[in-house]
Amino acid sequence: MADLDFFWDPVCPWAWITSRWVVNVLEERPMQVDWRFISLRMVNHDRDYEKDFRPGYERGHMRGLELLRVAAAVRAQLGGDAVLPLYSVFGRTIHVEQNREVFDDRAGIEAALAELGYPVALAAAATQTDHDDLIWTETNQALDRCGGNIGTPVLSFHPPDGPSFFGPVINLAPRGKEAVELWDAVMALGSDPDGMSATSRIYLSSIAYNTSQVKPADAPKSFADLLDPKWAGKLIKGHPAYSGTIMTATFQLVRELGWEYFEKLSKQRVMQVQSSTDPPKKLALGERSVMADGNEYGVVLLKEAGQPVEPVYPAEGTPTIAGPTGIFASAPHPNAARLFQAWLHTRETQQFFTDYSAQYSAHAQVQSKPGRRRISDIKRMKEDAAGVEKMTEEIKTRYAKLFRV
Repeated sequence: MADLDFFWDPVCPWAWITSRWVVNVLEERPMQVDWRFISLRMVNHDRDYEKDFRPGYERGHMRGLELLRVAAAVRAQLGGDAVLPLYSVFGRTIHVEQNREVFDDRAGIEAALAELGYPVALAAAATQTDHDDLIWTETNQALDRCGGNIGTPVLSFHPPDGPSFFGPVINLAPRGKEAVELWDAVMALGSDPDGMSATSRIYLSSIAYNTSQVKPADAPKSFADLLDPKWAGKLIKGHPAYSGTIMTATFQLVRELGWEYFEKLSKQRVMQVQSSTDPPKKLALGERSVMADGNEYGVVLLKEAGQPVEPVYPAEGTPTIAGPTGIFASAPHPNAARLFQAWLHTRETQQFFTDYSAQYSAHAQVQSKPGRRRISDIKRMKEDAAGVEKMTEEIKTRYAKLFRV
């Protein structure tokens, strides 16, 4: 079973560049790739080339089909492992040497076959239709996997049921570590069965305290510490009915500590605000001494800006929130959206976002900015999005009743 199906047409420059990237990935991370066929001439079989394309396109697409016929003949006689070397010779001649017309003559195709030690008689397949049914079948497979209305290349991960993409369309084939980083970013889209969503950021809902009002030795170290009578009238927190972050954090705390924790916390005369971004700001202004929940990244950024705040990562674990990005099923340009998603999840983009926002990344190669905690060093509570969805109304009702807000 292949790890990847790569659908290619030899005349497509974008497929050529993407194929060189995949070849570079294979040098760093061996896997099984099936090099399969998609014919641009067949994709556009019902188009009026004179009206819809610039001069030369019809011949170019037909040239691609002719070379795919030869590739199909090579695969039938020599096996699948013989396809990539042939594609590499075709692609080098067409896209690097810019000598595409050489394949309009049978002698040019024979020379490509001879270079690889393949039977030159297979060049005759270029003008024969024996393999057209196979090429049509694989072309339609590529179209079906991506929803139609696409070009080349098409990549199918863990075929036939894994996610498929048109692209990525790139203008330069990265090598070495950069090739693998782009691969991992594209693979991140496969975290969703349809390849439409991926985790773009991770952030926490922590405790924090105002360092001008609370000494480090006296600061709470756990959620249980917040129930100490000394914090009555000194706490601030967000509201689960107004904030998805606080809703998720509340769910995790109910699951781990039970509603009894909130029953006791509600008696601490808590200052109630709405958004998860409000508690860090109020804390920095000194309106309350301790933050019972709220986004940790806000505390970190305020601390780095010189404000008197310090995050606390509770002994029970810190509530964790994953922020996905996705593509609407009805998106008018889903393939462009997939390319944006691929860029968004590269190491460089994720590193920039992490540095700028003080949030965390699921990308294994992204590092925390010096002076910040690494997420791997923080004890975290487990996220359960489905569980949150089931308990949302119960949380809203019970919370409002307890805190009278």
